[in-house]
Amino acid sequence: MSPELAQTMMKPDAIAQELWDRLFEIFQDKKATRAVYLEEQFTSTRLDAFAIVTKYCAHLKNLVDQLTNVGNPVSEQNMVLQLVSGLTKGDYDTIATIIQQSGLLPTFNKAQSQLLLEETLCSPSPFYPNF
Repeated sequence: MSPELAQTMMKPDAIAQELWDRLFEIFQDKKATRAVYLEEQFTSTRLDAFAIVTKYCAHLKNLVDQLTNVGNPVSEQNMVLQLVSGLTKGDYDTIATIIQQSGLLPTFNKAQSQLLLEETLCSPSPFYPNF
């Protein structure tokens, strides 16, 4: 614990439980602030900020894991919805429509797999330049 934090928490004649409760309040406050920041990052993540789909998906998954750690888990459905809403217009329109219009949304891993396949099919082949 930093000296500054210890000074903030200290209170004359306080019992250990009171100090513990004060420490908990300080970190809970930071936890809420962190959750707000992470939620904003999650909802504003777009594929065009990444070189490849794998990095885009990994970034989303990392944000979801961090949100879970601060007590704000993201549902599988919201993960998929964000994955689709952050796609680049044009290149991924077809797969985005397929994912959105399926009876039940696929899992995040399944949607990621579909995007990776689409990326592979849309990428120019080094062996066939006009493919």
